[in-house]
Amino acid sequence: MSLQQLINFLVQNNTGPQNKLIKGTWHLTGQVLEETGYKNKEFQFKKVDHNLIIDQASGVNEDFFMVHSSPNSGEQKNNTISYLPGIIIQSSPLIIQVSVNQDNGVFRLVEQKRNSDGEVNVMSGTLIEAGYSKESILQKPTVGKVMMRKINTDNTLPLLGSLQQPFTKPNIYLRPSQLYYSTNQFFENIKQDDPDYTIELVAPLLNSKGEVVGYMTSTNIYTKYGPTTICVADIEYNIYTDKHNVDATVYNNSNPYTPLGPESVRATFCASMHYQGTLNQSKYLGGKLTVPITKTTGDLPQTFATVYLTIDGRVDGIRVIDCDHIAYLMSK
Repeated sequence: MSLQQLINFLVQNNTGPQNKLIKGTWHLTGQVLEETGYKNKEFQFKKVDHNLIIDQASGVNEDFFMVHSSPNSGEQKNNTISYLPGIIIQSSPLIIQVSVNQDNGVFRLVEQKRNSDGEVNVMSGTLIEAGYSKESILQKPTVGKVMMRKINTDNTLPLLGSLQQPFTKPNIYLRPSQLYYSTNQFFENIKQDDPDYTIELVAPLLNSKGEVVGYMTSTNIYTKYGPTTICVADIEYNIYTDKHNVDATVYNNSNPYTPLGPESVRATFCASMHYQGTLNQSKYLGGKLTVPITKTTGDLPQTFATVYLTIDGRVDGIRVIDCDHIAYLMSK
């Protein structure tokens, strides 16, 4: 084979140094140093240990890819299951950048080795984050060094629904004025209208026995203002005239709850809230929040027009709602 024939073969089979195929399953490890990792002049590092699945676009768009990141341990910097967009910025040596979904972070990795097929299978690089401190409004920078090794060519990304934890009926005591729902039962419809994102949520409302007595819907609109993202959530709670006789434990994003029609709804009350958040905080927002009820319809006395609603977000995904509207409706 002549030199020209060899060159033509390498170009046609994409096995030379210009090969940009990176799709597959990877293992990323390393360590990071935060501002708070320097105490008493001693360095304290945090480990990074993730499995990554890269799904790469094809043809003229092969420089773009999507990463599914899933942490392997409890010692990593970012412990949220997520999708991360990435781009190839140089083909030889291969250099990629991946945008982290919090703290304005960026992974930058450079090829170190290729396999016998000419595909990159080892990369190393850095993580740089502006950071955010819970203790103050000041930024808390982070830097890190990481290594990424290819495990196989499987690039099957999990569905959004498979990221949810299964719902198990909690052992929970509720007052007469309380009902609950679970983020693990959310059906999510995510829309993007740059620069805004919208998540539409639906979940069954349950009483202390785990019976379906209504349903909630929420429209969460995320808008970016410079480095800050603000979420405005409009929530609607619908209470049925009679219980819906179904097994509440089977519902999740893959098997969504289908609400009964408006003829089965006895009353509806609505609330609105806003907070600084990200897309994945629709599941993980915790703590107590008290907001005014903005609208009511159906069988509710007018004297309840200015009643407040309390939402108690627990770490297991349970959201307990409490207001006089519930006490009135559940007593009938």
